[in-house]
Amino acid sequence: MFSVKSLIGAALIIGLSLMRGAGQSVTNPPVALGSEPADQIPVYSYYVVQSWPHDPRAFTQGLVFHDGYLLESTGRYGDSSVRRVELSSGKVKKRERLDNKFFGEGLTLLGDKLYQLTWTAHKGFIYTLKDFSKQGEFPYEFEGWGLT
Repeated sequence: MFSVKSLIGAALIIGLSLMRGAGQSVTNPPVALGSEPADQIPVYSYYVVQSWPHDPRAFTQGLVFHDGYLLESTGRYGDSSVRRVELSSGKVKKRERLDNKFFGEGLTLLGDKLYQLTWTAHKGFIYTLKDFSKQGEFPYEFEGWGLT
C-alpha cells in the first residue's frame, strides 16, 4: 500500500504544515479553507533525506517505530502478520502470522504489549513486545482500520 519512504515523506509534509499553522497569531487568524486566492495558497515541497529497504510484498497496515525497529502489521487474507523489522536492512527479525481467516490492520504499542486489529473479523489480538506471544484477544463491533 504505502512504502516506509512515502510514509516518512507524508509525515514531513504534515509536520511542515503544522509548523506553519503554529506561527499564526490570534489577531491574524487563518482564512477558511478554500477561500484563499489561488496565488496565496502555499505550495510545499519536500526532499528525501534517507531511505531504507522494505519488503515490497508487505501490505503495511500498521506501523510503529520502537527501539530502532519497525513493528509492523501486514494485511491480506492468508498473509497477515505482526513483525519486527530491522530498519537498516529491511530484514524481518520476528514474525507472528495470523490465521488465514484474518486480515491484519492497525497496530499500536502500549507498555510492553502490542495491540493489533483485524479488518472485518471484529477481533483484535494482544502480543508481548518481547517475543510476540499471544496474550489475549478482544472484540469490537466495527471494522478495524488504524490504531494509535
